[in-house]
Amino acid sequence: MSLHSIKTENHISQSILSIAVGFVFMVVIMRLSEYILARMGLYDAAQPLRIYSGQPVLYVFFIERVVLTILGGYIAAWLAPSRLLLHAVILGGFAAIYRLLSLIDGAQQSYGIAWYMFGLVLLAIPTAWLGGYIYVHMLKKHEE
Repeated sequence: MSLHSIKTENHISQSILSIAVGFVFMVVIMRLSEYILARMGLYDAAQPLRIYSGQPVLYVFFIERVVLTILGGYIAAWLAPSRLLLHAVILGGFAAIYRLLSLIDGAQQSYGIAWYMFGLVLLAIPTAWLGGYIYVHMLKKHEE
């Protein structure tokens, strides 16, 4: 095994890890917030999401997921070995797929709220990119 192939494998491992850590961060914090809201009596995961239509908790979830995707993109860019924005965008792609699967599941069970689900799918990549951009911008400011 040559030194170049070892460096390449390490680079790929770092890339995968940066995206995985950003994604796991998003999912864990999302589930934790659902748990906290459930403990406060504001949310019941066993109930269809549509019963929260027009209620503040739905808007809180939407904003929270957008912010978490920005933070996930930031984390992916921060941990990436190179091409920082690309890692953030790839994370956004995984988030979009995850949310699209949730949208399909919600449509099959007829409990999804269209604007909420479509909004999260459509915003996944741009918000993850924004998180990566914020990190890159802060990095450039720090280097000046």
